[in-house]
Amino acid sequence: MDTLLSILNAAFLIAGAATLVPVATLGLQIACSCIPLRTRKPSGTERPPVAVIIPAHNEQSGIARTINSIREQLKPSDRMILIADNCTDDTADVARGLGAEVVVRADRTKIGKGYALDAGVKYLLSSDAPEIVLFVDADCVLAPDAITSLAHACATQDRPIQGLYLMTLPEEANIRQRISAFAWSVKNDLRPRGYYRLGMPCLLMGTGMALPIHLLDRLSLATDHITEDTVIGLKCALMGKPPAFCPDAVITSEFAPTESGREIQKSRWIHGQLSALFELGPLLVVAALRRRDPRLLALAADTSVVPLGFLLIFVATLNLATLCWFAATGHLWPLVLSVTSLVIAALALIAAWIKTGRNLLRLREIPDILRHAARQLVVIKDYVVGQRARWIRSERGH
Repeated sequence: MDTLLSILNAAFLIAGAATLVPVATLGLQIACSCIPLRTRKPSGTERPPVAVIIPAHNEQSGIARTINSIREQLKPSDRMILIADNCTDDTADVARGLGAEVVVRADRTKIGKGYALDAGVKYLLSSDAPEIVLFVDADCVLAPDAITSLAHACATQDRPIQGLYLMTLPEEANIRQRISAFAWSVKNDLRPRGYYRLGMPCLLMGTGMALPIHLLDRLSLATDHITEDTVIGLKCALMGKPPAFCPDAVITSEFAPTESGREIQKSRWIHGQLSALFELGPLLVVAALRRRDPRLLALAADTSVVPLGFLLIFVATLNLATLCWFAATGHLWPLVLSVTSLVIAALALIAAWIKTGRNLLRLREIPDILRHAARQLVVIKDYVVGQRARWIRSERGH
């Protein structure tokens, strides 16, 4: 019996210590994001030529908005390439009419955004490729000077650069949309901004990202991974080129217009994040220790921060379990670890809400927030039992 109690106590201690990693990372990132820091926009120097690659699948209704936001920032030496990926509409013709180079890809045995990116890079490498390549999704809009900021940062640092990728909400957004917007702001703004203030790298987010062409030449982009952007960023980090955040380059998009579309988006993002965590997280830790590189260790910690709803539910459940364990056995340290995680998580979310969530969520909506968080358990359960999300084009709001 004593042996069993010792094993269970060790299991609780390991669970408590492991939970502290994502919670402490989240707390550190949000705390640092609240520290004022002026960014320095490039001035006085000519930016290098760029190629902008736009992967697109049946985007004829909204592609003009994306292309126009890019085209007005291009210089004569730049290129804009649209990859018409297994399209069955007039996306390619619309893009040509707006001045984009078009690569038509038709291969229904290889479905996924990674294959479209790979086709675009191969097309560039077979011609006169600029030294900087930008990737922009077909449903995104670039703020003025976004390309200049990304290109300068990429050329100066010679590594992948990720812009500030935000979601816009309709005027009459419901509670689920507002919760998603808050979580998105934490994930794509506060967390990378906090690491940026510490000089640490960030994860790539799929759009608004710039990479040196020589680095792309060494990468294999042809994949059906549902979050190919995260995988690309982590592979670059393992190659000694961890991505950096560029808050001056703003890219905006919209959530899927229907509830079913948003659920598909959420499943894809969560399943992809978990896959990247389990597949590449350990490799980052090993590489960080071997090379004594704190940037890789920071990136590994960043990948451990699971979706907020699931993280909160897990921390709360662990607190309940360790409280019962303490009452039954008197073992205190598992409870200390779990309570520490709970306090850090609570303080981090309060700070995040004050920073970016007060206009989105109200205190009286906490029960709705908890119900929304609980629904993420279904998505996690699907991942655990092997019902993994596949790459599916998100519904558009155009």
